[in-house]
Amino acid sequence: MRRALRPLLTLALLLAPVVSAFAVQDWYDYYLQARDRDIPARKWSSCARNLRSALRLRPASGNQLRTYGVEFIDYLPHYYLGICLLRQGAYDAAIKEFNAAESQGAIKKTPQRTELARLRGEAQSALAAQAARRARGEVNRLLREAQDFARHRAWDEALARLVQAEAIAKALDADTLRRVTREQDRVRGREREALLAVARSQRLERLVADGNRLLQEGKPSDAKLAFDEAYEIDPEDQRVIDGRVIAQERILGTTTREKRRQAL
Repeated sequence: MRRALRPLLTLALLLAPVVSAFAVQDWYDYYLQARDRDIPARKWSSCARNLRSALRLRPASGNQLRTYGVEFIDYLPHYYLGICLLRQGAYDAAIKEFNAAESQGAIKKTPQRTELARLRGEAQSALAAQAARRARGEVNRLLREAQDFARHRAWDEALARLVQAEAIAKALDADTLRRVTREQDRVRGREREALLAVARSQRLERLVADGNRLLQEGKPSDAKLAFDEAYEIDPEDQRVIDGRVIAQERILGTTTREKRRQAL
């Protein structure tokens, strides 16, 4: 009989760890693991996972809830989950958990109520700082895009990016807003210069064409006036230089012939 029982005993000993590993845990097992082990060890991911498991089994917080035998605890899963999320940098989610802990009411009867307010304030400050960093990053991105568009003379696109950057910068600090407005002024100034350059170029071409036409029509004095005006726009344009010389020579030639005719 003993020999028959020996294989069964051996099998039971081998299966004992497996059965233990798959033993059903209650809500307080997950909760106490998170509160008493994960948080002191700064195991934030494990902490959040255990507290979510506890919440699935017991969603509502409570005071002096019974666990093992005659042991009673304050059950504050949202509060401790908020701590884990705060330390993971999930500030928005942490604030939601702190609010849930407060709304359920159990924490108001515990010493943790004052710490909840402090931790929630910490999460709110960190969330605001995080949002500000993201906003500054977005402003910097829009400034880079505006500068790139300006280099390619795409003025409308550049100014559109700067309008977006200005709207974000208004919610940030004065220095960031000044950076954006300075860039707006610079781009608008470059746009004005480019438009003036185009206008000057068009006027130059028109005056050169008028000067050449007047020379062909035998009106060197009028041609000289056109080339002189073109010279004020671009004194280095060879067409203007040559046109003025030709017009002056023809004026002198015409004047000399007129004097000879009068003398005769």
